[in-house]
Amino acid sequence: MTRFLSYLLLAAALCSAAHAQAFCALRDPNRQIYSLFPKATSYRSIVRTVDRDARRQVGARLPFTLHFNELGRHTLYVPMRGDQVLGLVHVRSEAGRWGLVEVAWGLNLNLQVLDFEFQRCRDHQRGALEAPEARGRLTGASFEDLKAMLNEAGDALEPGSLKVDAAASDLAVTVIRNGLKTIAATEAAWMEDLTALRAMALANRAMPTAHTLRRISLLYNEPCLALVAQRVGEAGTGVQRDSAAAWQVLDKARRPLGTIVSSAWRQDEIVTDLIYAVNREGRILAVETPGAWPTKEVARLFLGQVDKSPSDLEKCSGPVELATLELLTTLQSHGLTATGK
Repeated sequence: MTRFLSYLLLAAALCSAAHAQAFCALRDPNRQIYSLFPKATSYRSIVRTVDRDARRQVGARLPFTLHFNELGRHTLYVPMRGDQVLGLVHVRSEAGRWGLVEVAWGLNLNLQVLDFEFQRCRDHQRGALEAPEARGRLTGASFEDLKAMLNEAGDALEPGSLKVDAAASDLAVTVIRNGLKTIAATEAAWMEDLTALRAMALANRAMPTAHTLRRISLLYNEPCLALVAQRVGEAGTGVQRDSAAAWQVLDKARRPLGTIVSSAWRQDEIVTDLIYAVNREGRILAVETPGAWPTKEVARLFLGQVDKSPSDLEKCSGPVELATLELLTTLQSHGLTATGK
């Protein structure tokens, strides 16, 4: 995947060394990244602008918003082990009782906390947050998990959510708020990059000889829509076509191995983000969601699509099977599966 990653990161971070220095949030990237990700052998950086639109998106999810000083260009770090993406490192600051608190967060590609490290903190209670019990509560936490640790106003701990002494509660709130803003800002400003990194990670897992990803443009073009209408009919599949993105997976010899597709699916009030791996023969290798499945039933239905091919779906009728058939039909229309030739 080296070549694809180079394309992605070069496009994302076209800036001079001087600019990179200014935008760098990590004071000592070489030490901090390898501290958070000990298995990393290298890292890349993606510079993006956290703008007013991103600020509004963050504010819509939280009872507090980004301060105007937090707008501007920021850096997201991508730790690597060889060609494998290990996760993300993002640093943000938060006003604390004793001045600014800067926290470097290690996140997985689903934006769950893997670890964290204080980059700057004058609060004498920092040891309480670094202690195994508090760190263990934060490790593995998602956005919703962190949000549940605070009260509705976001200015105090929920009782029993993070067991620290009363003297450390203010710093605990500061750290949790910082983590929430970090995750929300990452989704708001780096979503396109994050989607591509997730595609790379799934390609590596599902197709071990994968080397390069090639973005597929105009996934739902007119020939595709015509074939989908013919094959699937007018029944609603729930596929959110405007959110779909796809990449062809190639090996080192540039031979096609299959396709990675990212899309969303809606049924009534349930919305699920999905990422599929499909091999060259048109068989589903894997179905994942970047976050948590909305219900056990939705998870069961989508995971049940693994190993299916178009012939298995000829008599499908349920919305999940129809969505899978639409996906495979779309890939066939682009000649991305053997049956599409």
